[in-house]
Amino acid sequence: MEFMGYIYALSAGITWALLGIYGTTLSRYGLTGNDVGFIRMFFGFIAGMVYIWKDKTIKKTIAVESIRHMVIIGVVTQGIMNIMLYKSIIIVGTVTATMLLCTGPIFTVLLSAFILKEKITLQKKIALSIASIGAVALVTEGDFRNVNFDIIGISLGSLAGLCYGLFPILSRQIKKGDSPVVITVYSFLIGSIVISPTVNLGKVFELAMHVKPLLIMATFGLIPTFISYLLFLKSMEYIDTSKASIIAMIEIPISALIGVFILKESFNTAKLIGIILIVSGITITKLDLSRKKKDKYKATL
Repeated sequence: MEFMGYIYALSAGITWALLGIYGTTLSRYGLTGNDVGFIRMFFGFIAGMVYIWKDKTIKKTIAVESIRHMVIIGVVTQGIMNIMLYKSIIIVGTVTATMLLCTGPIFTVLLSAFILKEKITLQKKIALSIASIGAVALVTEGDFRNVNFDIIGISLGSLAGLCYGLFPILSRQIKKGDSPVVITVYSFLIGSIVISPTVNLGKVFELAMHVKPLLIMATFGLIPTFISYLLFLKSMEYIDTSKASIIAMIEIPISALIGVFILKESFNTAKLIGIILIVSGITITKLDLSRKKKDKYKATL
């Protein structure tokens, strides 16, 4: 069943990659990054509530111990993450901020070892290193002159990456018996409340009165938000936290390909190398490099 974990994690990364299309489309309506972040979380909450209401097998109630995790997930991994990310974008630009956000899986691997007691195997180290190098090559397009080294902007971007990387860790710590899906859906609402003071709510709700923008907002909350998180949470039922985070990095090359073929962005050798490295890193997570597996294989010869 481990195979299903890989499928779910890959699917989560692929659907997350659609964020760029929605972000670009909504920005054309004059919305800021914070406005887009609010729309994503608020409509993700609505989509999630519809799913929870229709699925009779999901436990709707939450234990008192899990409410704390729900609040932390909402405030930190949704609200603060979005605020830090978009402030970083303003200071150092999209390239640098995006590159720093990509450090999320690194934080996940490190923190999962300390908090969840997961082993940082040689396999994970190699996979994460190769995938991270590929992410840097892809985001910077091989030219570090695209990177802005403003200390405040980098600090904010790094904090966004840390907050992003905390989501899988916090989700693993939800009290057994409570639904991670329900808690994640409520975290969307909490996150949207946290970020709302920085949002032009009048502009957002004015657009929501029109059919086309409303459909864009609704599918934004559904596909690269609720469905992505649902798939990622499902993946962690079959594989460990750090491995799921590395596999979900497929989001980065898919986003780049969407940018090239749909948004008509440039493509060069550095991007190609970056894509190859990320895919290679993800592939390595599927290889079993353990001695036990090798001994078992030799025994069959």
